[in-house]
Amino acid sequence: MQRTVGDWLENARTATDQADQDRCLDVAAAQATSSFELRSVLRTLVLLEHPDPTRLSTIANRLVAEAITQGEIWGFRDVATARSVQLADPIGARAALEAGFATFAGRTTPGYVWGLLADGFVETLSDLEGARHCLAAGVDAARMAGDVDGLCSMATTMAGIAGMADRKVAADLVAEAEAALGGAVQGAWTVATAWSAVGEQDAAARLLTVAIARCAGTSDAVYVARALHHHAGVAAVGRAIDRGRDLAVNAIDWIAIAEAAFDLQGDEPAVRAALNRAAELAPDALTRSRVAGALRQWLGDAAAAAQVGSAGVRPDALRLDRGRLAGWELSANRLFDWLRDRVSPEILDRIAGADYGDDHDKHLAALLDIWTTGLLPLELGWHPGEVLRLGRWAAGERVDHLERAWCCTILWFLPGSHEQEDTAPGLIASCLALGGQAPALAEQMFAWHCSSDQAGEVDPEEEDEGANPVALVSLLLLRAAADPGDPRVGQLHRMLVDHPWCGPSILIDMIATSITGLWAGLIDDILVPARAEHPAVDQVLRYLGY
Repeated sequence: MQRTVGDWLENARTATDQADQDRCLDVAAAQATSSFELRSVLRTLVLLEHPDPTRLSTIANRLVAEAITQGEIWGFRDVATARSVQLADPIGARAALEAGFATFAGRTTPGYVWGLLADGFVETLSDLEGARHCLAAGVDAARMAGDVDGLCSMATTMAGIAGMADRKVAADLVAEAEAALGGAVQGAWTVATAWSAVGEQDAAARLLTVAIARCAGTSDAVYVARALHHHAGVAAVGRAIDRGRDLAVNAIDWIAIAEAAFDLQGDEPAVRAALNRAAELAPDALTRSRVAGALRQWLGDAAAAAQVGSAGVRPDALRLDRGRLAGWELSANRLFDWLRDRVSPEILDRIAGADYGDDHDKHLAALLDIWTTGLLPLELGWHPGEVLRLGRWAAGERVDHLERAWCCTILWFLPGSHEQEDTAPGLIASCLALGGQAPALAEQMFAWHCSSDQAGEVDPEEEDEGANPVALVSLLLLRAAADPGDPRVGQLHRMLVDHPWCGPSILIDMIATSITGLWAGLIDDILVPARAEHPAVDQVLRYLGY
């Protein structure tokens, strides 16, 4: 497995020998390309007891250049801090922040970025005038764009910088932002937060209270309820949720009301009443499934859920065999079940907390629903979709391969998860790392996908549009890892060459732009070593631009 920048930095932090530490730092620096990776290298250097000034300065220069390219505020901020504190170079620190100013002045820049840059001038250089310069640019840009969020960001930053003494100016900016809303409900939460930041809590409460009457639909009312909960606590929420009930016209509205009552009030009878109304209005199986999922996950009422709708479907119900692959064992369920048998409650709890712990309990309830029932929901919602996607990105030596394989398998199946090209390589790598039956079962899953089409879309009278190319490449890699001389490697190559719509340029771009770089690593580890011995492997590599 290829070590990531993070792996090399962790090895540097734990190294007991100076030469070994230096070697790890140099490899990490050479491997780092993005602003995020370079910031990680810089932060590690800063934490060392005696960082090498030359190495630190070199990384700082690279990071500024990358921050200019990407327009990434924290690159400028981190370099300014390192130069000021570790290198005792206030001139270099100022140059980094001024490079940020020039970068953001030359493009469309959100207000919060100008606020962060202003904070950098104060925190790094105690430079109030530099901060005011940033805020003035941010205000001008926000006014030109009619950007309410930008005006609020500038006001909040002004109020938060000690010694700026611009609270009256900040309050005037919030008033300007409120006027720019024009009575709209969406955006009121942002303005209310800005009012609170400048010390005008009564103005925040007034704005949100007025917004209740202006709600045009249930989604507006739920938005205001969440804003009121944030600013004023549970007691102020009821009127907004009641307004949402008055405006509700369909099952989706009632599900939203139920979720607000669950999140903001903890009112089980209100949640149940709203879900019952949603069930009465549900127009289709998908909506009934949403209601049933809420009954199980929020109220723990599996019996009531079963009366409303399905908990989901088994993986093999999602697609119908088109008969594209002869001579392959096909199975949608076996890998899913094999992983499910091995995943523990502790792993599910860790996945549920992947988004900095946000909405942990709701993510966990949704994950437990899949794990206990062995069924996939009919659609992938935020819970648990967000944490599954975060689990997909795990990389390096400390990956829990069972955890990543479970996340990727669910994402691969579920409608709405999309981005299969970013999901497959992690699944392949983790199944190979797990060993045992995992690689063969992953082959069966990808073969099933190659041989089938989405349920409801199979029409034998229509021209076959070919197998999913991501599944084809995935199956090819797994088969070549097991036996690069297998004649079926050639079969898969021919299916790629003859694919009716996916040419090599699409696959080459997929490999080149993969965020994790796992596609290229898998090809280097599996196909390249077998190239000279197996003509079919060589043909595949040529097709993929190697």
